[in-house]
Parts: sequence; C-alpha cells; structure tokens
Amino acid sequence: MERHIENFGVSGFSDISLTSPLSLAMLIAAIVATFSVRRDTALIPMIVILCIVPFSHRLSIATVDFPFVRLLIMALVARAVFFGERPHHPMLLPEKLIVGFIVIFGLVSGLSGGGWMAEIGRTVTLLLLAYAVRVYVSQAQLMAITTVAALISFPTALAFWHEHTTTDNLYRAFGGISDATNIRMGEVRARGPFFHPIYAGVFWITFSCFFIWRGLIATTLVRRAYWMAAVVATVVVGFSTSSSTPIMGFAAIVMCWCAFWARDYRKWFLPGTAVVVIALDVVMKAPVWHLIARVGSAEGSTSYFRFKLIDAFFANVGEWFFLGTRSTAHWFWGAQDIVNQFVYYGVRGGAASLFLFIAVVWMTIRLLSKRFEQAPTKTRAERNTRLLIWAFLASISASLITFIGVSYFGQIATQLYMIIFGGLAFARTLGAEQKAPSQASLRMKRRRLARAEA
Repeated sequence: MERHIENFGVSGFSDISLTSPLSLAMLIAAIVATFSVRRDTALIPMIVILCIVPFSHRLSIATVDFPFVRLLIMALVARAVFFGERPHHPMLLPEKLIVGFIVIFGLVSGLSGGGWMAEIGRTVTLLLLAYAVRVYVSQAQLMAITTVAALISFPTALAFWHEHTTTDNLYRAFGGISDATNIRMGEVRARGPFFHPIYAGVFWITFSCFFIWRGLIATTLVRRAYWMAAVVATVVVGFSTSSSTPIMGFAAIVMCWCAFWARDYRKWFLPGTAVVVIALDVVMKAPVWHLIARVGSAEGSTSYFRFKLIDAFFANVGEWFFLGTRSTAHWFWGAQDIVNQFVYYGVRGGAASLFLFIAVVWMTIRLLSKRFEQAPTKTRAERNTRLLIWAFLASISASLITFIGVSYFGQIATQLYMIIFGGLAFARTLGAEQKAPSQASLRMKRRRLARAEA
C-alpha cells in the first residue's frame, strides 16, 4: 500500500509490513553481526543494508513502521547499552544544536501536517542514530566502512549500468520496487534499490569523496588504482541515473579536493564566494539564483523548475516562516514536489528549523576547519588524519550543492546525518587528543618534580 502525504508529493509504504525472504534473511544476519563484530566495525551491517536493500522494506507493528535501517539503529543502541560502550567525550555545542534542530523540526513538521506518528518515529530514529555514531565513530571505523562500500560499489555499478542499458532493475528481486522504469527524454534513469534515481546517484557519489581520501593515503600504486576504480564505479552509478544533481555533486567533490592544494588560502574561499554572488546579483536582471535555471548536465534536466521553487519560496516567506505550511501546491504547477533541502526544511519546519540547520552546517564546517589547522603533520598517520578531516569538509561542502537539486530522504538522509554526526564526533575526539599532553611531556614533568623533591 502506498500512501501520499497530503500536498507534498512525498510517498512511501506505511502501515504495512513489506519484506521478502532475501531481505528478511539479510536483516537477521545484519542484526546478529551488529552484536558480534568488533566495536570498530559495528556500523558495517547498517551500511550494507543501506547500500543493497530497498528502503521501503519494513515491519509494521500496531501501525508503527520499523524500516530495516531503523531496526539496525535500534540494534546499535541496544549493543552500546548491553556492552557498556559509551561516547568518548561530552557533546559539543554543534551536536547540541543538531539535537535541538531534530526535535524542533519534528514538532513543527507534525503541526504542519506531516503526521505525528511518522514525525515522532523519524525524530527518535535520528536521535538514536546521533548517539550510535557518537559511540562508534573512529578513524578505524571509517576505514572499515569505506573498504566495505568500495567492495559493494563494483557490482552496484554493473547493476546500475545494466538497468540503464536494458531497463531491467536487478534489485526487483527484493520486492517493493515499482515495475515501471523511469525514462526521461529517451534516457533510462537507473535507480536500483532507491526511491528515485537522484537519490541513488547522490548516495554513491557521496561515497566517492571518502574513496578519494583512501586513494590519497594508499601506500602503493596498486592500492591507489583500486581506490580510483572505486571512484569510477560511483561515477558510473551517477551517470546511469541520467540526473544532473549527482553529476554536479561529483564536480563539487572534485573541486573541493582540488582546493586542498590551495588550502593556505582557504580563509578567502567564503568571502570570495560572497563577493562573487553579490556582484552577480547586482549586474544580473534576474535574481542570482536564476543561474540554477541555466545549469543542467543531463537531457531533460529540470533546472528551471528548481529556480521557480526557490523563487516562490522567497516570494511566499510569510506563509511558511513561523510554523511551516501544509501545502505549496498553489505556488505554481508542480510546486508540491519539494526538490530542495533548504526549501524542505523551511516549508516543513519553519524558519527556526531552517536557521538551526544552517547554523549546524556552518558550525560543523568551522569546527572541522579549526581541527584541520591544528592537526599535526609530522608523521604519516597524522597526515592521513588531516586528509580525513578534509574529506569530511569536502563531503559536507559538496552536499550544499546537491541540496539545491534534491530533498534528502531514505538512504541519503541517513547517510547525510551520519556524515554530520560523524564529522562532529571525530572533530571532538581530535580536539581532546590535541589538548592531551604527550607521553614525552609527561615524562619531562615527572623528572622536574623528582629534581625539585631531591
């Protein structure tokens, strides 16, 4: 059964259990693995389910939906409680802000017609995910995640290219995937186990940012070639979706990594961007966001629709500012399809949610930038850690580009929050390590005390 949320064009399976023998077996194996593996690989089972099993698969108990990913997040928290595993450090201000954002967005979205039960479930799930990531994130965990994701990326690229060339979606073996093939302007848009082709492309393109990191820290030419092949696999997935947003996201990731070699001038990146935007707004007859209408890298791209949505968003600010709005369908034809993450937070959660989310992203980037500046570079391990910080920065910065073309849902929403939570927790861990005295300094202090006592 497919239920459409009123006036917003977002659909999903609800109030019904949707499984198959294959997906149920994978769920059971993932839950068992969650409790069995080492702490530094605890997130791997959930990553595997995110990559392979359709997000629509769920168990419904007394009208309460439990998507497979939600069940695995609950398993992670249960593992943390059972084994006494705790976060390494107290919460930072940005982490407290994102908790506030999640709660406020859930409350306001419920008031604006999102459905209380669905919003409560989503809010609790995100809070549990934030806790689980804070408990388990580490550099070793990220190494394990990228290793598994790279292994999955190769058959995924083949499956997506097969769908793109033959219209045969191999993931239909799981069930819960429409038999209809998404075709636009004669181009087949592969989507695999995702609700929409754009979601599929953005999800895998985001992984490419961390595959590039693994390639840069690889110690041999063969390993670097392997990780570059994984990057190519994600690009194949992106192009198989015939969508502009994943392609633009990958271009943004490449630009962010190229900016690494100009990192000494990074303090000028934001002011320089602001000056360019203001100058364009002055000289252009249309608003500066009209440039979005002229950007399209795929046949049949709906860039003009995205411009119209942003334009209507600003034109109707009084309608959504305080507590969001129940409908945007009357703004213009098709406006109920919210294909912009910032617009989505505004119309569903009001200005408070939108500004809190912007503050979270800004403070996350600022904290990671600070850790990047402070990170030592004497040893290879320290340089690798510094590159990982840049990978987080590049991933979040590139997401600001893809936000313009899609509102995050399902697998990519889970991935986005994991990157933000993980970036903040990793930055907090690094900050504590940098403040902690080294063993050499402790030995020197003991010698001085011994001399003083003598």
